Amino acid sequence: MAGECGIDRIASFDPSGFDTQIAGEVKDFNPVPAFPSRKRCAERDRLFAFGVYAAWQALKDSDWILEK
Repeated sequence: MAGECGIDRIASFDPSGFDTQIAGEVKDFNPVPAFPSRKRCAERDRLFAFGVYAAWQALKDSDWILEK
């Protein structure tokens, strides 16, 4: 959206053993607000955190009042 390319050298692991050295990675992702506690978030892997965060954001965007 800012007119910048999101493709860069892979930074989340060492890609030297692979033919491809570039990818589009999610940077500065903070899933903690979607979890009941920081500890519960830390117990989960990154892929799980993406799913929980996406569902949490969808509920927020829907203006659904869960207490009702």
